[in-house]
Amino acid sequence: MDVVKVGFMKLGNIGTSIIASLLLDERAEREDIDVRALGTGAKMSPECALDTALLLDWGPDVVIVSSPNAA
Repeated sequence: MDVVKVGFMKLGNIGTSIIASLLLDERAEREDIDVRALGTGAKMSPECALDTALLLDWGPDVVIVSSPNAA
């Protein structure tokens, strides 16, 4: 069985953002997916952008982005 890597990029501060990464594997029992989440915190500074790029180094199959600013 192949393991699907799912990344969550949390940009900014959204109160429900913690729920997003738990929806797929709340109890960490699934063996067919691996979930990682990275976020910027409330400020979304350029320095935070460098840290969030680490998610791409992990090589996810899909990345889900959540942000309070849809623009």
